[in-house]
Amino acid sequence: MSSKLVFKVYGLGCASCNKLFKDLNDAIADLKEKELKDYETEVLKVEDPKEIFKEVLNVPALSINDEIMFEQEKPNKNQLIELLKEYLATEN
Repeated sequence: MSSKLVFKVYGLGCASCNKLFKDLNDAIADLKEKELKDYETEVLKVEDPKEIFKEVLNVPALSINDEIMFEQEKPNKNQLIELLKEYLATEN
């Protein structure tokens, strides 16, 4: 039985938010064969301002299973890979 990871990218459709969404999907794809092989993953975009600002104050932002990982940062794909590896290490 696999565990589920729900990723939420909070953003208002700006270029940085869209890049985060793309880079996150790419990072997940890179980790799917090894680190994430036992996980079901879902990546959601949260673009409704009312929903965004219930959870975070600044965008872009990222949460994993409703835990806010960062706000107003613009990590690249490699930084996201490291963040995901660190998150998985604390979950196991």
